[in-house]
Amino acid sequence: GDTHGWMGFGYNSDFDETYTLNTFGFSTDYPTSNSDGWYVRAYSTSLDYDNREIQHTVDTHTGMAGSPLFYYDATTQQRTIYAVHGTWVGSSIDDSTHNLAARISPSRVNKICQWINQWADMG
Repeated sequence: GDTHGWMGFGYNSDFDETYTLNTFGFSTDYPTSNSDGWYVRAYSTSLDYDNREIQHTVDTHTGMAGSPLFYYDATTQQRTIYAVHGTWVGSSIDDSTHNLAARISPSRVNKICQWINQWADMG
């Protein structure tokens, strides 16, 4: 957090396909000598979304599953994680490709908060 900043997480009911999404991650096609991680910025918006997942076109690679998919608000300079990148999906029907991310829903926000509270109680 002190090097690259802190991120919040949450659910946004106003989320739509106009949001430009970003990710950080450690990809297998990036030099292993860089311990800072790899930053990838989305050059397109999400393709589709529902309460459970987001289809997106953020440039990802093998090894980035589990990376945060976040929105950067330039006004507040805050990063908010709205999903967790999962996998690449290709279609043999129309040669389209996209990625899938598990969207952080209201029930997932509650579960994450429960885990945080459990860990805090253990300390």
